[in-house]
Amino acid sequence: MANLFDKDTPSKSMLDDVLRKVNAYGHEPTVFIELDKIVYVDGVRSKFEILDRIRRATLETVTNTVDVTSPKDSEPTEPAARLEEIKAAFKKYVKSYGLDTQAYYFLLAVCKHETGFGTLGQGKKSNGSYIVGYGCPSSCDPTYSGIDTQAKYACKRYAEAMKSRLSKIKSAGKLDASDVAYFHDGGDKGTSFTWSADGENWKNKVKSYYDSIRVDSSYKSLSPTEYKAEVNKDSTILTEKIVFPVAGHSLGKNAKISSKYGKRGSEFHKGIDIVGTSPGKIKGEKVVAAYDGIVDTSKWSDSFGEYIILYHGNEYYTVYGHLISGSRKVSGGDRVKAGQVIGEVGTTGRSSGYHLHFEITKNHRSRSNAKFIDPEPILKGDSATSIGKTSNASSGISTPSSRTFVKNIVYNQCFGSSMNLSSNWVNKSNIKHFTSTKSKKKYIGFSTNVKAGQTKDFGFKHNFTADGYYEYSYFCNLSDGDEVTVTYDGMVVYRYTKANNTKTTTDENLIYATANSVVLPTSMAHTLDFTIDNKSGKAEFGIACFKVVEVDNLTGSVSENLVARKSCLLYTSPSPRD
Repeated sequence: MANLFDKDTPSKSMLDDVLRKVNAYGHEPTVFIELDKIVYVDGVRSKFEILDRIRRATLETVTNTVDVTSPKDSEPTEPAARLEEIKAAFKKYVKSYGLDTQAYYFLLAVCKHETGFGTLGQGKKSNGSYIVGYGCPSSCDPTYSGIDTQAKYACKRYAEAMKSRLSKIKSAGKLDASDVAYFHDGGDKGTSFTWSADGENWKNKVKSYYDSIRVDSSYKSLSPTEYKAEVNKDSTILTEKIVFPVAGHSLGKNAKISSKYGKRGSEFHKGIDIVGTSPGKIKGEKVVAAYDGIVDTSKWSDSFGEYIILYHGNEYYTVYGHLISGSRKVSGGDRVKAGQVIGEVGTTGRSSGYHLHFEITKNHRSRSNAKFIDPEPILKGDSATSIGKTSNASSGISTPSSRTFVKNIVYNQCFGSSMNLSSNWVNKSNIKHFTSTKSKKKYIGFSTNVKAGQTKDFGFKHNFTADGYYEYSYFCNLSDGDEVTVTYDGMVVYRYTKANNTKTTTDENLIYATANSVVLPTSMAHTLDFTIDNKSGKAEFGIACFKVVEVDNLTGSVSENLVARKSCLLYTSPSPRD
């Protein structure tokens, strides 16, 4: 995963210059590099979802005695956005723990009963986001605050408490009243793990909510493979005429494009911004689906605010950004028809005025093969009436020219012979220098120093004075239930389980970091943390080599291609990796 700075990133001087121009034109100024609007610098291929997945984490200290996750400061406050965040978190951990869809529906029912989907009492963001009340027998334990953490531990409890009933529930395709009661009363874990003191009322209410949620299409949980198969089989996007995405509007009549698709100097706008011909007239207008399809994403992001992505088959997607808060009418997995209302024109996210950001993409989910299509001629019908006939469907981002940059390898060490850890390493007492029983090579990390059932962590702190990245090679030998979580300033970037075991030392993708705007004390430096939950007592997770690099950009965008890599102890190939 990457941060806002990816393979190529604008320098501060260039960004300041771009922002001055943006402000002059009245387009969407922002304090970040906004990948969907004002930048898209040559070579930056990351999609705008990165802004949602890697939001700038808070600098507050994160408790690392348990699995840490995204800090609650990055969570939305608006109810609809919180629900989407909650749904996404439960989907992630239901999959992680190997549970079925009924567990997802049931835990959403628990969340609705306990805190009204994170909008009531202890579930509010301001009160710690204890959305299911986990860790709150009386006063809530801060260890378990945050939507992501609550979802993780709720799924974990379900997996442990309902283990003896999982086959029965899967066969029946639903939970009955006895299953709900069994979970509440502690299930396989025993009555000392009774969920609440609410008793029969809890059981009845949660069962009622569960029965409602599992048949409500707005909570539908299709996998990408399932929904693509469902849409592809009857997609008509290659022959279908587009519907203008703002109801009752059309270009040249009562709508216009305030920011076009394409290169603008050193930036690339991969969609268009639609506004009214009269100032403010487009505010609150109905946003409609451009084609038949199914909802891929419906949520909040720091960049797009309230946004929706629709999938139309044959790898084509449309994107609708900056919708009015709470106006989204569809959720992931919903079927939509062309012209169906899906939201309202707004100015949420990084936006300075009411407009609809609209994109058409092919291979939207591919980092390397995404194609961005200019919607304007398709909306006008100038050269084609369908997406399948458009002449620019293969257009994409051009390869950047060579740039000058300065590298600063601030830390670079392999641990084949010894540890000799610098002061940047934290919780050194939790780091063991060991020889793996499986690979027979030496690493630093977790081995026999972490006993069965224990959770420990260690990390590396660094004050980045320029954008840069962490780089490491690792070995993973985990058993069922074991888990290693890697976080950057509290944001989860990697999670390793038994499925990620390696046979030998393996190179991990880079973890990008942004420069601090001011020099911070060491206690506030960026931290890359490794946390293990050793359920089996046999887990091994080790780091063979670890590197920290700062890259100072001198001429606009930095191409790592890759002088900095050539002196790296971890890699011999000069080719960059996504």
